[in-house]
Amino acid sequence: MAEKSGLLQAVDAWVLQQAMQTLGRWRAQGWWADRWRLSVNLTAIDLQQENFLPQLRGQLQSLSVPAELLEFELNEGALIRPTSAMLELLRDLRQLGLALSIDDFGTGYSSLAYLKQLPVSEIKIDRSFVADMLDNESNQAVVEAIISVAQARSGGGGRRRGNRQTERRLAALGLCQWPRVSAQPSHVDGAV
Repeated sequence: MAEKSGLLQAVDAWVLQQAMQTLGRWRAQGWWADRWRLSVNLTAIDLQQENFLPQLRGQLQSLSVPAELLEFELNEGALIRPTSAMLELLRDLRQLGLALSIDDFGTGYSSLAYLKQLPVSEIKIDRSFVADMLDNESNQAVVEAIISVAQARSGGGGRRRGNRQTERRLAALGLCQWPRVSAQPSHVDGAV
């Protein structure tokens, strides 16, 4: 509804501000560990705002929130054909300390070719591939290819996190040494 009415950008800006204010309060009160990250969904339209980065820097500074405590989740569709300006902004966000993840990877017009140029921290593979990857050779091949690219991007490193069901699926594929597995059974993540 917010998207159809043209209010999505305003809603997203409000959500981001509220998230950072809450994070700042929780951190000041000792309720937030600095090893945790707060994840906020953003759209390509949010990132294309002329003063997005300066406003973000100002909010982080005024609220005493280190950028390392935030993660921006971007829908794969927002990154299908990234412009040079978008890539520069994503690199700037990473240099600032924010984590970036691609959510539901594989649901749109994904390209492993563009994936290698994106400065993202995580790649979250869509559940439609992961849920039955042990029984569906095509899905297994897709998951393995995405994880292979993620591993190459991370220099073979990365850490793994996940629930037992997802870990069993990956173990069956011989992928336990590969980059991140999301805590949600619906995703496999690759970390830089």
